[in-house]
Amino acid sequence: MQESAIELVHLQLTRKCNLRCRFCGQWGEHGFASSDKTSELQPEEWMSAIDQIQALNAEKQVKAKYILWGGEPLFSPAFPAIAKRLHDAGCRISVVTNGILLKEQSDAINQYVDTLYVSIDGPKEIHECVRGQAGIYEKLRDGISAIDKDKVKTIGMFTICEDNYHVAAEFPYEAEKLGLSGVVFQNLIYCSSAIADKFKSWMHSNFNQNANAVHSWIVDGFGDWVDELPEIIKTLKENIANRQYPLDVKLYPKCWMNENVGSWFSPECELQNSEYRCQLPWKHIHVRANGNIDFCVDHTDFVLGNLREQTLHQMLESEKANLFRTEIESGNNPLCRRCPWHYNRDLLSD
Repeated sequence: MQESAIELVHLQLTRKCNLRCRFCGQWGEHGFASSDKTSELQPEEWMSAIDQIQALNAEKQVKAKYILWGGEPLFSPAFPAIAKRLHDAGCRISVVTNGILLKEQSDAINQYVDTLYVSIDGPKEIHECVRGQAGIYEKLRDGISAIDKDKVKTIGMFTICEDNYHVAAEFPYEAEKLGLSGVVFQNLIYCSSAIADKFKSWMHSNFNQNANAVHSWIVDGFGDWVDELPEIIKTLKENIANRQYPLDVKLYPKCWMNENVGSWFSPECELQNSEYRCQLPWKHIHVRANGNIDFCVDHTDFVLGNLREQTLHQMLESEKANLFRTEIESGNNPLCRRCPWHYNRDLLSD
């Protein structure tokens, strides 16, 4: 049963995005977003969804934290109104953005947003290579400059990949020059073909649902660059411990950002960690752009239902929701082991 309050909510304001980033599961080379033709929620439907969430939490006197994302959330014409609605309700608001539209949306961000997570992959040449578009670094830099740092905490999200791993230890200095207050380094989310097949079987046997989007995340092997990662992570951790960086730096997932980081990038390595377990099915919901409801953020094949057909309360209290929670608690979802949410208990509070 949904006994816990909803502490964290992801609102995927739109699937649309103005970039085609190489490793993106939505719009990358094998991204699933281009095949999703369902209509997106209208502004009034977003407001209804927020009302339902607020009502569910009212009895427990809890205000959920909201993360607005996409696609590119600043692409959504509903962004300013949704941000204002949540701000006026006293909710904490974070936005995950590629930064290109920051300057255009700076007024709403400065008024309503608490934390801004900006995806950035390194210095100019590397960032534009990964993001697949020239000239965007200047837009990113100008957009960050337009943000009121006294009101909005601005954090860079650096996803470690083959193109940028070698600059990771020096990047916090670059981030400080851009005006960021922190950097989060994170591993790629992926799965092997074998794990994807197990997931498809798990989805069909337990929920009678197809898993058509999981193919977007398949990687069956990485290059020799992974062998260099332990030393780079070691340098990062030493610099953090010695307070060498001029801003806050974090590494996620914590237990796989050590000397054993190579195991994360070994597709068939069975990762285990009993200290952490994903809390999202009990304390989190994800409202997708088309109104679908689920618990996971990046792996979107499992669907509880749709807001246009059922109430949020009906979905969260359903037999399907309870079965999913049981399966996650038992460690049966094959995709969980390379998802940062599975390992980082404090992500709910960041």
